[in-house]
Amino acid sequence: MFGLTGAGLGGAVLVARVLGRPARTEQTRRWIQVLLLRFSRLLQLTGVIKIDCSLVSPPPGTLIIANHPGLLDAPLLLGRLPGVVPIVKRSLLRNPFMAPAIYAADYVTNDDGYQMVEECVRRLRAGESVLVFPEGTRTPADGAVRLRRGAAQIAVRARCAILPVTIRISVPFLRKADSIWRAPAARPEFRITALPVAEARHYIVTGGSEAIAARRLTQHLQRLYDGELEQRGPA
Repeated sequence: MFGLTGAGLGGAVLVARVLGRPARTEQTRRWIQVLLLRFSRLLQLTGVIKIDCSLVSPPPGTLIIANHPGLLDAPLLLGRLPGVVPIVKRSLLRNPFMAPAIYAADYVTNDDGYQMVEECVRRLRAGESVLVFPEGTRTPADGAVRLRRGAAQIAVRARCAILPVTIRISVPFLRKADSIWRAPAARPEFRITALPVAEARHYIVTGGSEAIAARRLTQHLQRLYDGELEQRGPA
């Protein structure tokens, strides 16, 4: 269903271009958000997964970060956060079914570390909200979240607010080492929780180094995740 959805959206974007009526960026993002939300509701309706989500769309210009325990994390979040810009893998641009929609939605790609940071900063300063998985890959099997400093560097450069989000799955499901065709013994329940917002400007000292500010902000966010996952269980 996910593949068919991507193919259908990509086909719609191509047809619009051929007809000389290319979809606007905001319109394409809205299409993607609605389709992903319906996709997640279909998963719930058919009994594949359960979802317990308390997310509310943050103000424009917010950097949203989340741990990444399973393959469905990005679709579930994007379906519940209208207009948010994710960082997508460069390899997805070689997918003929998904590439047209990604280009039309003007998402950020992880081409180059420095250029990606600059592009995220530009988007945030322009009032767009950006979604980042700061671990750089999916959360390991032990559920421990280990943040890299890239997200904090983006926030410090943009002087923006950060909304940390935790995603916990009740049973191992679609982790990096899992086979996508192997069903878990019990129905997975996704619990998506928003943590307290952090303001990057509070970690910036006048005349101080942005690198030090990013390190302090990363340490604060790491403590948030460690405390939340220790209290409520690992991802």
